[in-house]
Amino acid sequence: MNILGITHVASWNPAACILMDGDLIAFTEEERFVRVKHAPGWFPSKAIEFCLGKAGLDISEIDIVAIGFGEESKVSIFDPEYFASVRDRMCRELDALGVSDDCVRYYNHHAAHAASTFPCTDYKNANVISVDGSGDDCAGIFASSEEF
Repeated sequence: MNILGITHVASWNPAACILMDGDLIAFTEEERFVRVKHAPGWFPSKAIEFCLGKAGLDISEIDIVAIGFGEESKVSIFDPEYFASVRDRMCRELDALGVSDDCVRYYNHHAAHAASTFPCTDYKNANVISVDGSGDDCAGIFASSEEF
Protein backbone atom coordinates (compact mmCIF):
# COMPACT_ATOMS: atom_id res chain seq x y z
CA MET A 1 0.00 0.00 0.00
CA ASN A 2 1.32 3.45 -0.94
CA ILE A 3 0.33 6.32 1.32
CA LEU A 4 1.00 9.99 0.67
CA GLY A 5 0.80 11.96 3.89
CA ILE A 6 0.39 15.72 3.65
CA THR A 7 -0.06 18.55 6.08
CA HIS A 8 -3.32 20.49 5.84
CA VAL A 9 -2.76 23.90 4.24
CA ALA A 10 -4.15 25.59 7.36
CA SER A 11 -1.07 24.31 9.20
CA TRP A 12 2.11 26.23 9.90
CA ASN A 13 4.60 23.89 8.19
CA PRO A 14 3.31 22.25 5.00
CA ALA A 15 5.02 18.94 4.33
CA ALA A 16 4.65 15.60 2.60
CA CYS A 17 5.79 12.04 3.15
CA ILE A 18 5.48 8.68 1.40
CA LEU A 19 4.96 5.34 3.11
CA MET A 20 5.26 2.18 1.07
CA ASP A 21 3.91 -0.94 2.79
CA GLY A 22 4.40 0.78 6.16
CA ASP A 23 7.98 1.93 5.53
CA LEU A 24 8.80 5.64 5.45
CA ILE A 25 10.46 6.29 2.10
CA ALA A 26 10.61 10.09 1.96
CA PHE A 27 9.68 13.16 3.98
CA THR A 28 10.28 16.85 3.41
CA GLU A 29 8.83 20.27 4.16
CA GLU A 30 7.72 22.74 1.48
CA GLU A 31 9.93 25.51 2.91
CA ARG A 32 13.03 23.71 1.61
CA PHE A 33 11.89 24.24 -1.97
CA VAL A 34 10.14 27.62 -1.87
CA ARG A 35 12.67 29.27 0.47
CA VAL A 36 9.98 30.82 2.67
CA LYS A 37 10.43 30.04 6.37
CA HIS A 38 7.66 27.61 7.41
CA ALA A 39 5.74 28.45 4.19
CA PRO A 40 2.52 28.88 6.19
CA GLY A 41 -0.64 28.35 4.16
CA TRP A 42 1.19 26.90 1.15
CA PHE A 43 0.07 23.68 -0.48
CA PRO A 44 3.03 21.22 -0.32
CA SER A 45 3.19 20.62 -4.09
CA LYS A 46 6.98 20.65 -4.35
CA ALA A 47 7.30 18.45 -1.26
CA ILE A 48 4.84 15.99 -2.84
CA GLU A 49 6.80 16.02 -6.10
CA PHE A 50 10.05 15.35 -4.23
CA CYS A 51 8.56 12.47 -2.22
CA LEU A 52 6.98 10.84 -5.26
CA GLY A 53 10.33 11.09 -7.07
CA LYS A 54 12.24 9.55 -4.16
CA ALA A 55 9.75 6.69 -4.02
CA GLY A 56 9.72 6.25 -7.79
CA LEU A 57 5.94 6.58 -7.82
CA ASP A 58 3.39 8.39 -9.92
CA ILE A 59 0.43 10.02 -8.17
CA SER A 60 -1.81 7.38 -9.78
CA GLU A 61 0.01 4.73 -7.70
CA ILE A 62 -1.04 6.34 -4.41
CA ASP A 63 -3.70 4.33 -2.57
CA ILE A 64 -4.43 6.81 0.25
CA VAL A 65 -3.75 10.50 0.72
CA ALA A 66 -3.66 10.99 4.49
CA ILE A 67 -4.22 14.52 5.79
CA GLY A 68 -3.28 15.15 9.41
CA PHE A 69 -6.16 17.45 10.24
CA GLY A 70 -9.86 16.81 10.55
CA GLU A 71 -12.08 17.55 7.58
CA GLU A 72 -13.95 20.22 9.52
CA SER A 73 -11.96 22.32 11.99
CA LYS A 74 -13.50 22.91 15.38
CA VAL A 75 -10.54 25.01 16.52
CA SER A 76 -11.50 28.51 17.58
CA ILE A 77 -8.27 30.04 16.22
CA PHE A 78 -9.53 29.47 12.68
CA ASP A 79 -12.23 31.69 11.30
CA PRO A 80 -14.74 29.19 9.81
CA GLU A 81 -14.77 31.05 6.49
CA TYR A 82 -10.98 31.04 6.32
CA PHE A 83 -10.81 27.34 7.13
CA ALA A 84 -13.46 26.55 4.50
CA SER A 85 -11.55 28.55 1.89
CA VAL A 86 -8.21 26.82 2.57
CA ARG A 87 -9.91 23.41 2.68
CA ASP A 88 -11.49 24.15 -0.72
CA ARG A 89 -8.13 25.30 -2.09
CA MET A 90 -6.49 22.12 -0.83
CA CYS A 91 -9.17 20.02 -2.53
CA ARG A 92 -8.62 21.92 -5.79
CA GLU A 93 -4.84 21.39 -5.56
CA LEU A 94 -5.31 17.65 -4.95
CA ASP A 95 -7.75 17.46 -7.84
CA ALA A 96 -5.23 19.23 -10.11
CA LEU A 97 -2.64 16.59 -9.17
CA GLY A 98 -5.07 13.88 -10.25
CA VAL A 99 -5.97 12.66 -6.75
CA SER A 100 -9.48 11.20 -6.61
CA ASP A 101 -11.69 12.22 -3.68
CA ASP A 102 -12.28 8.61 -2.69
CA CYS A 103 -8.65 8.05 -1.67
CA VAL A 104 -8.40 11.17 0.56
CA ARG A 105 -8.65 10.49 4.30
CA TYR A 106 -8.64 13.01 7.13
CA TYR A 107 -7.14 12.12 10.51
CA ASN A 108 -7.13 13.90 13.84
CA HIS A 109 -4.09 16.18 13.98
CA HIS A 110 -2.77 15.01 17.34
CA ALA A 111 -3.57 11.35 16.73
CA ALA A 112 -1.47 11.67 13.56
CA HIS A 113 1.42 13.10 15.60
CA ALA A 114 1.10 10.28 18.13
CA ALA A 115 0.76 7.52 15.54
CA SER A 116 3.86 8.72 13.70
CA THR A 117 6.07 8.27 16.77
CA PHE A 118 5.25 4.73 17.86
CA PRO A 119 6.57 2.86 14.78
CA CYS A 120 9.97 4.49 15.39
CA THR A 121 10.37 2.57 18.68
CA ASP A 122 10.97 -1.04 19.61
CA TYR A 123 8.32 -0.91 22.32
CA LYS A 124 5.32 -3.20 22.27
CA ASN A 125 3.28 -0.66 24.26
CA ALA A 126 3.86 3.01 24.98
CA ASN A 127 2.17 6.21 26.00
CA VAL A 128 2.50 9.23 23.77
CA ILE A 129 1.94 12.91 24.50
CA SER A 130 1.32 15.35 21.67
CA VAL A 131 1.24 19.02 22.60
CA ASP A 132 0.93 21.61 19.87
CA GLY A 133 -0.32 25.14 19.36
CA SER A 134 -3.58 23.85 17.90
CA GLY A 135 -5.06 21.04 15.90
CA ASP A 136 -8.64 19.97 15.35
CA ASP A 137 -10.52 20.48 18.62
CA CYS A 138 -7.62 20.58 21.11
CA ALA A 139 -3.99 21.59 21.63
CA GLY A 140 -2.80 18.10 22.53
CA ILE A 141 -3.55 14.54 23.57
CA PHE A 142 -2.29 11.80 25.82
CA ALA A 143 -2.62 8.46 24.04
CA SER A 144 -1.73 4.81 24.47
CA SER A 145 -0.20 2.79 21.66
CA GLU A 146 -3.18 0.46 22.02
CA GLU A 147 -5.30 3.27 20.54
CA PHE A 148 -3.42 3.28 17.26
